[in-house]
Amino acid sequence: MSISHIVDNDPEIPVSNIIQEVQVLFQTGCTYKRAWYAKKFAIERCVEKMGQEADTYVPEIYLRQTYKRTYQANFHPILSENFWRDVPFNLTFYPPNMKKERGRKQGKRF
Repeated sequence: MSISHIVDNDPEIPVSNIIQEVQVLFQTGCTYKRAWYAKKFAIERCVEKMGQEADTYVPEIYLRQTYKRTYQANFHPILSENFWRDVPFNLTFYPPNMKKERGRKQGKRF
C-alpha cells in the first residue's frame, strides 16, 4: 500500500493522517512538507489517469496570465512631497503623554 492508494480512496484526507500512515507503513518519520507534496503528487497522478490536466482545476486568480495582467501597468514613484495631493481634513495628531521616570527602573521580585 502506498500514499497514492490512500489519496485515491480519500482525496480530502488531512496531511496529518498521511504522516501517521507513513509512520505505520514505513516505520519512519515524515515532515508535514513532505506529506503535503506526496498528497499533491498523488492527486496530480489521479487527474492524469482521468485524461485531464491538473491546471484545469487551478482557479483563474492563481494563473500566471492573471498575475501578469495585474502588474502590466507601470507604477512611477512620487519624487517628492510637493507632488502629494492635499487632504481636505483638519486632523491634528498629538504625541502621547509619556513621562520618563528618573532613576533606575525597579525590577519585580517574587
